[in-house]
Amino acid sequence: MVYTDTLEETKKVYEELSNKEKYPYVQQVVSIFSLSPPMERQLKTREILDQIQERLAEIPAGPDDRREQGPVDVVKKSLAAQRLR
Repeated sequence: MVYTDTLEETKKVYEELSNKEKYPYVQQVVSIFSLSPPMERQLKTREILDQIQERLAEIPAGPDDRREQGPVDVVKKSLAAQRLR
């Protein structure tokens, strides 16, 4: 665990430890920057999620009984909720 005093220091430590070539033994870096990644990464992730949502739209809905939703229906609902944010 590494503690820092400022967000700038936190970002530097996060970026340093996230360097897989330099630190191949570090499996995961968790910080405020992994919880709220830079805007570029958020936009790229949103683009991927939108592509998945478009592909899932082509798959017919599951059973009419909502108690028996299929896995595709659950994913569609989750992606739709993400879109509202």
